Order: sequence, then structure tokens, then C-alpha cells
Amino acid sequence: MHSHGGPWERGIKTGSGIGIEPENTKELAAAITALADAPDQCAAMGEAGKACVSAEFDRRVLARRFEEVLESVV
Repeated sequence: MHSHGGPWERGIKTGSGIGIEPENTKELAAAITALADAPDQCAAMGEAGKACVSAEFDRRVLARRFEEVLESVV
């Protein structure tokens, strides 16, 4: 696949998303159909996404990381 980094990579790594080639409408349609036929997989992906956001983007987590950066430069 040609898409790399950011949300695309995080979705693959955490199991909260799938990757398709940009501008590939056939691959997109196949992915949508596959997910429509797999509600349990969709639910698992949703839970994985929720866990990822809680672990990576919770305000307390972000504040702790920011504090660590500030401490490292003082």
C-alpha cells in the first residue's frame, strides 16, 4: 500500500481501521462490503479505536507528555 503514517498507520496497527489504496474505488467498495458483512469485526474495530483514543489522546496523557517535554528543556 502506498499510504503511510498518521491515522492510516495507527488504524492498521491498533486494529481500529483498514487500509486501502488511495483513489482505488474497487478496493474501497470491497472493503465496505466486507465490513457490512462482518458486524462483529466492525464492533471490534470500534472498540479498538476507542481504546486507542483513550490511551493516546486523553487530556491527562497529553498533559503528562507535555510536562515531560517541558521538564526536558528546563
